[in-house]
Order: sequence, then structure tokens, then C-alpha cells
Amino acid sequence: MKVPSQHPQEIEVWYILPAIRRELVLALKGMGKAQKEIAHLLNITEAAVSQYVKEKRAKEIIFTEEVKKIIKEAAVKIKDQESAFHQIQKINEF
Repeated sequence: MKVPSQHPQEIEVWYILPAIRRELVLALKGMGKAQKEIAHLLNITEAAVSQYVKEKRAKEIIFTEEVKKIIKEAAVKIKDQESAFHQIQKINEF
């Protein structure tokens, strides 16, 4: 039996979650939020926010327009770190 090179959880952590964060960063930035505020809301560094915006991080996964719409709708619901955590969980269920 051939063993996969990565477990599904590894793919999720290394590729899917960063791609979700990238789209959330772009959506929050589009809503006029400052880089520092976005970093705080998503519990990531300001450098990570900058890398997402400049497409230097999480560029391997490209979401469909339908998923991007869901992520943009989730971004509107993010008011603090707890709500961000819950929205990311909901997005990850798709």
C-alpha cells in the first residue's frame, strides 16, 4: 500500500488555512481595515499580513469565486479574535 506523502491535516495546516487567511486579509483590507488591526483580528503578524497582500504567501491554493464570496461574507462578521476564529472554522467546513 502506498502511503500518502502528507496527511490531510498537514495539507490543511500548510495550504488551506493560509489560503483562507490570505482571502480574509484581502477582504478586510478591502473593507478599509489597517494592517495592524487585521493582524490583531486574525492573530497573525503584521509581516504575514503584508506577505498575503503582496502575494508572497499562500499562493498555491486558488479558491473559486463562490468560496471567495463566502470568505468575504465571513470577513464582514469578524469583530474580534474570537469571531475570526469561528468564521475560519465555518469556512474550513466548506
